[in-house]
Amino acid sequence: MPFKINGYLGKQVEGILEDNYTNHKQVFKTCEEINRYAQQLKSKFNINSLDRQGVFSTILYLKIHNAFQGAVIMYKHGLNSEAKVITRTGLEFLFILKAIVKDEKNCDKLFEADDKNRELLLKNINYDKNNIFSELANKVDLRDYYKLKSKNKDNNVKKLKIKQWAELSDSLIDYNYAYYYLCGEVHVDLRSFEKYVETDEEGQITQFNPLPSTKDINLIMFTASHCMLGAIEAMSRLKKFDNEHEIKEISDLVLSIKDMDIEIE
Repeated sequence: MPFKINGYLGKQVEGILEDNYTNHKQVFKTCEEINRYAQQLKSKFNINSLDRQGVFSTILYLKIHNAFQGAVIMYKHGLNSEAKVITRTGLEFLFILKAIVKDEKNCDKLFEADDKNRELLLKNINYDKNNIFSELANKVDLRDYYKLKSKNKDNNVKKLKIKQWAELSDSLIDYNYAYYYLCGEVHVDLRSFEKYVETDEEGQITQFNPLPSTKDINLIMFTASHCMLGAIEAMSRLKKFDNEHEIKEISDLVLSIKDMDIEIE
């Protein structure tokens, strides 16, 4: 059945997967090699419920690894915009992971963020003008909201923005360039609209184009791999792994993606 009938949920996507992999085999094989090492490293993590730095960092590593794999899967399907969104998410996790590994006290900021989120949720439930949380409102004690609000105010609790996490983790270069660029795919950005239309020589729109695309695959998979490498380095530093040689090999693989020739789309 044609792609225009079922889109990415139809059987025709199998042919798209095959074509995309063939056209960008070098990029995908390199990412698969990086992924194998990232997967193997997880088996070395020890579990200690009392070690909050270890617990938080491991969870963030897993989320970064999933984001990396998700970006690869999206590009195999030709979902380039979605691959960018997932890669941006991975960068957010990386900023927080590196900050926690750098200083265990930064774990406190995650608890503070949770307290602030709870305060805002309780506020929305109790002052629900649109009656969205009507069922919950009867189960929530307004005193809990005021108590939490007072506690957060006394402790000067604030939820850090992503840029602040980037500053804490010495990652402002990644934030100002890679993260800022990828935000255009998450938020409404007119320039990100261009890929969805086709125009004639006079710039007039001739048709909308929802078809698969691997545009920017080298750039984005380099960024996603760079993010994965950062997570590997952070966890290796925290766990004191003796894997400098392996990290150097992964680093070379990541750099090779950036230097690969632009391939067929």
